[in-house]
This record gives sequence, C-alpha cells and structure tokens, in this order.
Amino acid sequence: MTAQSQPSSAQSSRALEWGSQLSIFVGGLLCFEAITGLWIWLLPFSVSSQVSVLVHTAAGILFPGAVSWSIRGATGGSTAGARSPTI
Repeated sequence: MTAQSQPSSAQSSRALEWGSQLSIFVGGLLCFEAITGLWIWLLPFSVSSQVSVLVHTAAGILFPGAVSWSIRGATGGSTAGARSPTI
C-alpha cells in the first residue's frame, strides 16, 4: 500500500487563488474579449458590431490593469522589502 502525498501549503494557496473572484473576473474578461474580437472580425459590420467595437475597446483598456492586479495579488503584493543584488 502506498502513501498518498499531501499538497504543500504553497500548492493549496495557489489552488485557492484560481477560485478567487479576481481570477474569475480576469478569465471572464479574457473570454469576452475573445468572443467579441471574433464577432468583430467575422460578422458583417452593423449597428450591433459597432456597439461591440466600443464595448470591446473599453474592456480591452481595463484588461491590462485587471491582469496586473491579479498577478500582483498572486505573487504576494509589494516588492518594497526585496533587496537588489549587489555587484
């Protein structure tokens, strides 16, 4: 009979981060950007496509901020206490 290994606390905290509301929001925003981008590219240009361009652009402006906030939260936040290597 073999013993099953228990996940470390670092692994379990990473798994919890994937379930956070911010990660879900960023994933949903990425899916929205992909769907509206395909819509703009493949469908004929109409009023609904024009509205989609505006919403897609607004979401695209917010996306880098949301991703960087998500990454910053996942890596533990500020690097103010980090020391730079000396030569």
